[in-house]
Amino acid sequence: MTADLLVAAGSVLARGAGELRASFKALDMLVDGGRIIALEPHGRIPAGTAASGGGRPGAAREVLDVSGRLVLPGLVNAHSHSYGQVCRHCLNDDTLEPWLPRAMAYAGGMTPADSALAARLHAADALRNGVTLLLDHARLAPDHVEAAVDAYERSGLRVALAPQIGDRTIADSLPALDPALHAVIAAADRWAPRTAAGLLGMMRSLVHRTAGRNSVRTLAGPSTAERCTPELLNGLSALAREHGLAVHTHLLESRVQRRGGDPLAVLESAGLLGPRTTLAHCVHLGAADRARIAASGAAVVHNPLSNLATGAGYFDLRAALDASVRVAFGTDAFNCGGSQDWLAAVRVGVTLRRPEEPSARWVRPADAWCSAVESAASALGFGDVAGRLEPRLGADFLVVNPAAAGCYAGPDWLDQLAYAGAGFGGGLERVYVGGRLLARNGRPLHLDEAALAREAAAAYERIERTTRDAQAVAAALRPPLTVLSELAAGRARRAE
Repeated sequence: MTADLLVAAGSVLARGAGELRASFKALDMLVDGGRIIALEPHGRIPAGTAASGGGRPGAAREVLDVSGRLVLPGLVNAHSHSYGQVCRHCLNDDTLEPWLPRAMAYAGGMTPADSALAARLHAADALRNGVTLLLDHARLAPDHVEAAVDAYERSGLRVALAPQIGDRTIADSLPALDPALHAVIAAADRWAPRTAAGLLGMMRSLVHRTAGRNSVRTLAGPSTAERCTPELLNGLSALAREHGLAVHTHLLESRVQRRGGDPLAVLESAGLLGPRTTLAHCVHLGAADRARIAASGAAVVHNPLSNLATGAGYFDLRAALDASVRVAFGTDAFNCGGSQDWLAAVRVGVTLRRPEEPSARWVRPADAWCSAVESAASALGFGDVAGRLEPRLGADFLVVNPAAAGCYAGPDWLDQLAYAGAGFGGGLERVYVGGRLLARNGRPLHLDEAALAREAAAAYERIERTTRDAQAVAAALRPPLTVLSELAAGRARRAE
């Protein structure tokens, strides 16, 4: 047989059997049918001789010489929201609770075509930044699902699609810190949530639509434990067990949520906490929470840029790692965290708490990089195809020119790359997913960015115009939700 592609003479980030840390090695990688079929020391794969019937490596239809280049597994953005690409005008300028209704107002004005546009914009944004697998905690109405899935499948990206759902009103999802304030919030809210039965029906349709796919896979995605009734959480748990779905949700992002009880216990009771669960933010964890998460095998997704944008607080990365919690990284939505600059998330995430910690406790990018990518792929349900470069896994990889990124040979490539900036400082030459070249020199090859920008501008104007009633509801909710946020913050400070 003749393989599809031989990636020759690169410095490949790979981990051998029994090795705890990955390192760059001079390797040749043979790709066929979208998967890696061989990874050998440079020169051992005979590029000019066809493989035998027994499957030994041989000639490839295409030989890519990557000498002087780094070859890395594709990055994994473990928490994002595609709707933020279309609703960029709703940039965060408030704490989480008063900002969310405004974001919901704009997202509620999206059409099925807008959800497809958001997926295409999100895919382009990912590829520009070297992300080959992303978690989209998507705001999808039932009639949006098909368009969003189709758009992602056409993009070629791998997507863990977790519709962000909840069936409680805003007031019912908040802790009753003050009865009078709670009544004001309930009176201002004019939005009726979807029913648990309707949401579970949408999820079942999505599961069947994506069954057996390597590109788009469905996850159970409750918005938060607080925003879902027991009926919905138990229904999602049953669906996850029946179809082997991974689970994704927000957890303890804000001080208000910390005052709301024990959401970890709620998730655990519903059967939604385990090795294939990813918990976004987790800013306000205590030592007992970290121990429970570690024992469950779940992974935390650190979103430092959005945590700063919403004033949510500072996730304690060192404490999580010391407690044996698996940690991935995410960028959140464009309108609250910026682009899918995974490198920036890592760079900020590992340095965020340094001013208040002794240097002996500081985390380096290289300390978190490999485990974050590998753990994230596994927890998101893509461990069979993504997260590492090794035979039988998917050929999802990046080719980086370190000199163009301003990096120089040495033992600290990963640390240097994390500080290089978006697109590896301009050194990101190629992005492959499943052996298919999807981006070159920072530009997606199969997505028309200029056309996407024109479509997004038109969608922005229409959504702004058609959501004025919903924006009015959000504006009425802002004052009491601001008071609630400040009340929770004040109580947290006194408790500290």
